This record gives sequence, structure tokens and C-alpha cells, in this order.
Amino acid sequence: MTRREAREQAFMVLFEKIFDEESTISEIVEIAKENELIKINNFAEVLLKAVENNSEEIDSVIEANLQDWTISRLPKVSLAVLRLAVAEIKYVDEVPDGVAVNEAVELAKKYGTPLYLMDEDRIRHNCRVYKKAMTEYFGKDSMPVYASKAACFKRMY
Repeated sequence: MTRREAREQAFMVLFEKIFDEESTISEIVEIAKENELIKINNFAEVLLKAVENNSEEIDSVIEANLQDWTISRLPKVSLAVLRLAVAEIKYVDEVPDGVAVNEAVELAKKYGTPLYLMDEDRIRHNCRVYKKAMTEYFGKDSMPVYASKAACFKRMY
């Protein structure tokens, strides 16, 4: 398993942890191993232990660098990627910081959503454009229904 694959496995465990607050990272790993859901190599274990042993400090670093966001508002994929990257940069000396950042960007590209990269004005503008297009195509009684990552459009009668 390559280090990139190990990071991806660690990311998946961290993503799961966000939704399973009662279990420890170690418990999630053990369950995943028992059920043969993922393979965890030594490097992935190092990353996961770094997050588990330093989670409060990692979240403090993330929180201190957020602008107009809180950790609770971050997309869950972004939060898992950030936790992994901060842990790798701060607690895994064998990996250059630039490599950790690049790998985090690659994970975010693969699993993340670019929605949070747009500011509120841009999102509102896009919604107005979609609503206008829906009204022109389906009539004035149509109503777009928005979701965070996708839009579902339904004609209302």
C-alpha cells in the first residue's frame, strides 16, 4: 500500500469518526479490520494515532485559522481532510509539510465539494440564476428546491 492509499484509508476512518462521536478512532479501526472493510498499514496507524492523541490541539489549530467559519459548519469531508493534514504536519516528522499539504489537496479534490469555495454572494447569485431559468422553462409556479451539494427541481401545481 502506498502512502497516498494509507492517507486515504486514514481519511475514511476520520470521516467515519465525525459521525460516530461515541467510538474512539481505535475502535472504528478495529471494527473496520474485523469486517474487512479497509486495510490499515503502519503509516495509516501513525496518522490516526496522531489525530486521536492530539485531537483537541488539532481542532484548535483549525479553528484558529478559520475565517467566518466554525468547525461545526465545515463540510465533514473538509474537516476530516484538515484534521489529517494538521496531524501529519505537526506530528509526523518524516513527511515534509509540502507533501502533507499536497496530499490533503488531492483528498479534497477527490472527495470534497467546491461549494464552500464560493462566497455567500456568489451562491445567492447562482440561486437567482437557477430560479429565473426554472421559471422561464417550467412556468411561474415552479419552485426550485436547493440542497447543499445538488439541486432538485420540482414543478408545483
